[in-house]
Amino acid sequence: MFSLFFVVKNSEVPDLIDRGLLAVAQNDFQNAFDLFQKASEAAPTNTMLYNNMGVCLLYSGKLKEAIKLYEGAIQRNPKPCLNESLLVNLSTLYELESNNAKEKKINLLRLVNRHRADLTVGLDVCLKLQTTV
Repeated sequence: MFSLFFVVKNSEVPDLIDRGLLAVAQNDFQNAFDLFQKASEAAPTNTMLYNNMGVCLLYSGKLKEAIKLYEGAIQRNPKPCLNESLLVNLSTLYELESNNAKEKKINLLRLVNRHRADLTVGLDVCLKLQTTV
């Protein structure tokens, strides 16, 4: 099996993102995923690309792959990836996946405390954790 290797220049990233967003608007989630993935090769610290790739996987019926993608992005680069939008999406996917969502979200909270103590969003809302009164 042969795979093609594309060298994507940083200047091509905005075009790839635009084309990916158009593909999402046309419900062409596989093409959108491919475009965002190419863009992420040139801009590996752009967390918006990982967020969009995860959404494409979810809309393609690939829940477990979307979770793996988000978790992998967080493991590789926790500081920028532990942001509000990615945390909300990952928390939602955990809820869709299993009844053990609370435990997984608490582990996310531990990661946030370790790597992003400066995060100023409401983590109880972001991680969809019930607070006791």
